[in-house]
Amino acid sequence: MGMKMDDRSSLIGAPVSDQWHLVVSHRDLMEWDAFLFRPVPSEKKDQLLMRMPKQNISSTYAPGLLFEGEKVYRDSHLLTIKPLSNWGGKVTLLIKNHGDRDVKFNLKPESVTTSGIEGWDKYVFKASAEPIKVQHHNGITVLGKIDSTMMISGLPGSRTGGVYSYSDWTYGEFNPVPNNYDIVLSNKYQDQYTGGGNGALIDGVRGGKEWRAGGWQGFYDVPLVAKIDMHTVKKVTEVKAGFLQDSRAWIIFPKAVKVYYSVDGVKYTEVQGFGHNIDAMDEEVQIMDATFKFKKPIKARYIMVFAENYGLLPEGHLGYPYQGKAHLFADEIQIKIKK
Repeated sequence: MGMKMDDRSSLIGAPVSDQWHLVVSHRDLMEWDAFLFRPVPSEKKDQLLMRMPKQNISSTYAPGLLFEGEKVYRDSHLLTIKPLSNWGGKVTLLIKNHGDRDVKFNLKPESVTTSGIEGWDKYVFKASAEPIKVQHHNGITVLGKIDSTMMISGLPGSRTGGVYSYSDWTYGEFNPVPNNYDIVLSNKYQDQYTGGGNGALIDGVRGGKEWRAGGWQGFYDVPLVAKIDMHTVKKVTEVKAGFLQDSRAWIIFPKAVKVYYSVDGVKYTEVQGFGHNIDAMDEEVQIMDATFKFKKPIKARYIMVFAENYGLLPEGHLGYPYQGKAHLFADEIQIKIKK
């Protein structure tokens, strides 16, 4: 489009009919043919700022709290809680202790009361630059929010002062690992789908259907091969491995799942395989447990789970024309032991 100048045209930062503009309306965008940007003379700046639209912030929303700490742990756990702003105010924590050992803090709370909900205690702290650190052993569930006064200042003509604001609640659950098992993966999971790290498949925390929340380990173009060491020979009655399918996201159930067991970690015995009839084109987001039950307990120290990646996406799938390959998403491997 060529530059057209007439009585309706104006230029940003340049005098046309002795007018200067710092703000462009939607109508201006629709009617003007071109914009020319030039430095504003110093003698004009104050006048232009005073003509700016007045700005006010009326929202009562405040940035919340950041929880830092592993979701599962061994022995003891340190949870660090940081405000996402430096506006001051009060931090309120509702904590449910999963055991009988005390919860300890690095900072002294201003008040400690019952929350009115059975099993939950309420702690109020003064918000500061120093994070709140929570030491615990038996596991805790935490809800936290911050209430503060936000100071507002802006361009000339804007309202300046304090506005009471509050954040949404931040939720976190932290538990000890339910076992002392070790796990070795023959193939590395994808960096963007770690599920929580190396021990995620045996940490006792299951992923949900919203896989974007990070509860699943993803494997691309390779099978899942997981060897679990229980450290002593045990009587195993059941092995279960969880998988997720979201076909539209190229996440497909494995073609087959196999379980092997061993006493010495050298010689393995295969148990009956597991199959399913769920179509790879089924677009329902769903979770499947590949379950292996034993009529008689098997004696084993090592359990190995093998899941075959689906591979090339099937004809008719959106990824088929691009020779796309499936992701395999796995989560908790559960082993039941006879007491």
